[in-house]
Amino acid sequence: MKQNYSFVEFDNEDDAEDCIKQMDGKSIEGKRMVVELTKQDNPRRDRERGGGGGGGGGGDRRNNLFCTKYPLYFKERDLEDLFDKFGPIKSIIMKANFSFIEFEDPQDADDCKRKMNGKSIEGKR
Repeated sequence: MKQNYSFVEFDNEDDAEDCIKQMDGKSIEGKRMVVELTKQDNPRRDRERGGGGGGGGGGDRRNNLFCTKYPLYFKERDLEDLFDKFGPIKSIIMKANFSFIEFEDPQDADDCKRKMNGKSIEGKR
């Protein structure tokens, strides 16, 4: 879990909805949990198709990577330069201290994950 939030992926939507019904609002160690589907209201940059909606959970999840612990001064172009050697990138969604990188091909995302997971980027691991 990262800080005070996490992402959980289910194999089907019914299981995700059941989890939300059972866990949303539950108290853990005195803190009320909020459990919800990923938001779909953030703009995305789609390099090949010129648009599209979606947020952190959009698209084919096999193509999406969650990236964190890179230098805070990094811009979208820095991430693109770092990851595009694994294959065409469909979109990058950057937040304050994490990003979602969506590849065109799930195999490229898998290759990137295997080779980059845990690697040090300018002193950050």
